[in-house]
Parts: sequence; structure tokens; C-alpha cells
Amino acid sequence: MEKEVIIGKKAPAAIGPYSPALKVGNLIFESGQLAIDPKTGEMIEGNIEAKTRMVLENLKAVLEPYSIGIEKVVKTTIFLKDMNNFVWVGLIKFTANILRKNFRHAAVWKYPVFPRMQR
Repeated sequence: MEKEVIIGKKAPAAIGPYSPALKVGNLIFESGQLAIDPKTGEMIEGNIEAKTRMVLENLKAVLEPYSIGIEKVVKTTIFLKDMNNFVWVGLIKFTANILRKNFRHAAVWKYPVFPRMQR
């Protein structure tokens, strides 16, 4: 099976030794995203709402070079430092119309720390 990596200019650079996304056949596997401003390479300041919106924009930017929209995503995994933020993350995702009626599969895990993770 063919593998392809396209790195777009609008997404933040990876902070580790991995690709932002990998296309294998007709599937695209996207790496995790943080609330990093692609222009500065730094985590943004703000509350969980602002950070969740930045993550969603970064997810879109990683998919863009593959000519695919975020509405085609079939599964997400969310890692939160504080599970009290779960309601906010879910609300933002649905009100931002990111998840369509036919897509409601997401796993949410509490995880204490990721590189550069604040919330």
C-alpha cells in the first residue's frame, strides 16, 4: 500500500519526530494536535474554549493539503488534563458544527501531561 505525507504550511510544525498526518491507501491518520499558534509555534493563552477552537483549526489545517475536510473524520481521541473541561470541549465541537449527525464517535481520556500541554 502506498504511503504519503504532505505537510501543509498553515498547520503548526510537529514538536516531535512524527508526521502531522499519514495517508495510507484511501485513509488518513492524523497525529494529535495541541493549541499551538502556527504563526508563533507557541501554545496560545486563554481558557479551554479558546484552546479547543485552536486545536480544531489545527486539525483542519493538517487535513487541508489532502483536500479533505474535517467533516470526513470518523473518530477522535481527546486527552484532557482536567476532566472538568469535558463538557466545554464537547459543547464547542458540536456547536462549531465539526461533528455531523452521522459522526459521534469520540474517546476521551484523562492524561496528566503531554509535551507543552497546559489543559
